[in-house]
Amino acid sequence: MPGLALQAGTLLPETYAFVTQIKGYGHQEGLHEDQKRQTMELSTRRGTKKSSASLDLTRSGREAHGSAGDPLGRRDGLLMCILLEEGLRIGEVVLLQAHDFELDNGELHFYRPKVDRSSA
Repeated sequence: MPGLALQAGTLLPETYAFVTQIKGYGHQEGLHEDQKRQTMELSTRRGTKKSSASLDLTRSGREAHGSAGDPLGRRDGLLMCILLEEGLRIGEVVLLQAHDFELDNGELHFYRPKVDRSSA
């Protein structure tokens, strides 16, 4: 994105040079940093991002999210709930299978291929 801002003339070339030097952590590097922070008893989470899945798949939770009604309405309501509440990508929803839904204890298990992580 900084390249587009430079082309549009809203970013100075000097600023662009500084911005392009900023590098984030790779997946493995991020894991190691989190482990180091935990051993130092520092917080590894900032902001309002959820630390774990908290999608309510109980009957009352499904009804609260508008997943009641005809079968297609229930399906569509649940899919929208999963997409919005958990922030799943379309590809992650496509990978879901029936055994990923544990309705007895209200949990959803899913795999995030982009970060190679399973969540519950």
